[in-house]
Amino acid sequence: PQQVEKLADEVLCFPYPFASMSTQGIWWEDVMQTVKIRYHKENDLTKFFDAPHGDELTKSGMPLILFAKRGQTLAPENFVRLQTTDRHTFEMWAWKRISVNIDFVNHH
Repeated sequence: PQQVEKLADEVLCFPYPFASMSTQGIWWEDVMQTVKIRYHKENDLTKFFDAPHGDELTKSGMPLILFAKRGQTLAPENFVRLQTTDRHTFEMWAWKRISVNIDFVNHH
């Protein structure tokens, strides 16, 4: 489990780039809540989210990242899951979930 936490901290750099001030001038804490939970032992959270823990976590070698949109009920089916060891994969996965498409139309 310590290797998985080290990977989350040093390779994925979680929660970067979704912490502090963004390059767009947005304080991420105003729009997003990030939390890191150690789940090396089975507990209520690992059971609730069916998260790997202990030997299962060590064997996977990957942290579990969960995402839910604002206003969703706290239910496992409302969370999108990702397990990866690749920082780019994590960032693209997260951006896909928080980006908004805007169409500007000029009628003049």
